[in-house]
This record gives sequence, structure tokens and C-alpha cells, in this order.
Amino acid sequence: MRQQLVQPLPEDIATRIKLVQDIIVDLADSLDTEEDLWEAYKLINKGLSYLNAKHTMTQVKEEE
Repeated sequence: MRQQLVQPLPEDIATRIKLVQDIIVDLADSLDTEEDLWEAYKLINKGLSYLNAKHTMTQVKEEE
């Protein structure tokens, strides 16, 4: 189940992408232990896997 965002994301896609990147970097800088870094990596990687799958589905659909 997805959590609701505290604030709505900006409408501009490029701004959203940059915001996500900045949040990941800020998170990484705030984590100190290997365990916390690994947990963050696993969860973020799941999100990136979803992004990758959606990209692949869209790419295949556009090639038809």
C-alpha cells in the first residue's frame, strides 16, 4: 500500500525527477550504518524495478 505524500508533487515532470534524485542523495547522506544503507537500497531498488517495468511496457506498446 502506497503512503500518501505530505505535499503534492510539482506538476512539471523534470522537477519531480530532480526532487526524487535529491531526496535519495539526502537520504543516503543521512544514513550511517551498512544495515540502514542496505535497507534503503533494497526499497529504492524495488521502486526502480517498477519504473523499469513500466518503461519496458510503454516502449513495447509504442513499438506496436
